[in-house]
Amino acid sequence: MKKLLAILLSTTCALPVVPALSQEPPPPIPFETVGVKETIDPGPNLFLMGQSWDGASTLQVFDATDLTYKGGMGTGMMAQSVLSADGLTAYTTSTYLTRLTYGDTTMVLQAFDVATMTPTMEVVLPPKIAMVGPYEHLLQLSADERFALVMNATPAASVTIVDLVAGAVTAEVPTPGCWEIYPATTGLKWTMLCGDGTARTFVMNDAGTELVSQEATAVFDADADPLFVHAERGAGDELLFVSFGGSVYRVSDAGTAPELLGAFSFADDFEWPFAPGGYQVSAYNAANDVLFVAVHGDPYDGSHKDGSTEIWVVDMAGERLLYRLQPEVHGFVSLEVTAADRPVLYGFSEHDYMVHVYDIDLTAPFGVVLTEMGAVDVPGGQVLAVRQ
Repeated sequence: MKKLLAILLSTTCALPVVPALSQEPPPPIPFETVGVKETIDPGPNLFLMGQSWDGASTLQVFDATDLTYKGGMGTGMMAQSVLSADGLTAYTTSTYLTRLTYGDTTMVLQAFDVATMTPTMEVVLPPKIAMVGPYEHLLQLSADERFALVMNATPAASVTIVDLVAGAVTAEVPTPGCWEIYPATTGLKWTMLCGDGTARTFVMNDAGTELVSQEATAVFDADADPLFVHAERGAGDELLFVSFGGSVYRVSDAGTAPELLGAFSFADDFEWPFAPGGYQVSAYNAANDVLFVAVHGDPYDGSHKDGSTEIWVVDMAGERLLYRLQPEVHGFVSLEVTAADRPVLYGFSEHDYMVHVYDIDLTAPFGVVLTEMGAVDVPGGQVLAVRQ
């Protein structure tokens, strides 16, 4: 053992001494800086309600030009949404469940500052708000945006009035048999469609505490030509409704009672193998006075929510069909369009769960030119809104 140890020591001592090499210290490893923007980037916004039935809903915001994602505002389950006219404030109603299958339920109206995507107000609502899919007119604002109008279903229909200045509920108005809220352009007044084929206008006092009047007018035959509950605001005091039979109904809400101004079919020139379908089934462009309508082929009783196979452009002044657009992507159930002379059309497709954006040239000499400008994946959405 002593001999072996001696050999090891002698070998170790015999190793040459190597001088240490001079080296520069390694450069520091770069780290990504993580932060939170105080405000979203400026520019026109595309809003999409990502409604959820098993968790938080999100009002998602994209750049309306290039579809860059800007962020989202989180809210409760089964949310509805509406925007202020200037697009700077977003409102939602939703349900918060202590347990998914039982327990206490809290329903709230929330206001969000869009620039910072932060909540600014919350009002607890009576536990009656309609827990249904996202529709544009289940939560609306009065003409002066002082009040929010909330659709209820217990299943009895009613509307809750919320004073947004005071942050308090002021009244609940029974609206039996009537659904969806179409605010007038002046005053605290709104119109609704009713199952008996009438439209009914409700007028409140200035404080939003008392119903002043409600008057109904026969507008459509619910059996022969039912209307979609989605409506577009046309020129002035006109509401534009599309029927499953392929007609447009013009209803004025200027007075204390609705007035049917007229109706016309946009499908008289050929055999009718199509029907409108979807949720936000139409979109109106005032600059060209045209209505874009999502339609699908081979309709049947019950296909009113089917996604589109074509998008039709209806000339409102001439009361006729102008163009039949056939984008490569089908299945649109929600449409939105800008107000520009050369409109940009947005469509949410239930086939690929994406929003597709199109440039529309209505002045092309041989018919409209439809150019897809981009698409973005937004699962769970249906209701679209654009603010410039």
